[in-house]
Amino acid sequence: MLVKFVKVKLWESKGFDSTAFRQDFNNIWDALIGKDVGAPKLSTTGPWSNNQYGYANVPQASWPQ
Repeated sequence: MLVKFVKVKLWESKGFDSTAFRQDFNNIWDALIGKDVGAPKLSTTGPWSNNQYGYANVPQASWPQ
């Protein structure tokens, strides 16, 4: 991407037509930056299991006295 940017700036500074180089740089920039979208919504009513409170999740020692 840096090489593409340098080519654009070099051709622009010399006064040449840099539209092809600018388009290449913009394509790479858009591919690397990604899409500006938010994260998916999380469901608060999803599947819930009672396995969270079993004997396997209780520590054996180190309880506060």
